[in-house]
Amino acid sequence: MTRMILEIKENSDVKIFKEIADRLELPYTIEDLVPTDIPQEKIQRIMQGIDVSNFGEPTDWQRETRKDRNFNTSII
Repeated sequence: MTRMILEIKENSDVKIFKEIADRLELPYTIEDLVPTDIPQEKIQRIMQGIDVSNFGEPTDWQRETRKDRNFNTSII
């Protein structure tokens, strides 16, 4: 047995491959790689990523988060 995995972008092309598989009596499974209930503009924003500067300066965050800790800086 051989398994062939195809990644198809257009729904119209999926329909063509389904027709061929049905005609040849080949079993197949179809999986959506991108959820279809998410608007396309949100998917594009996710794929572009975000600007890490939105989160501020990391050292400021560390100082604020750790200000209640008592660090003993003397070396024994």
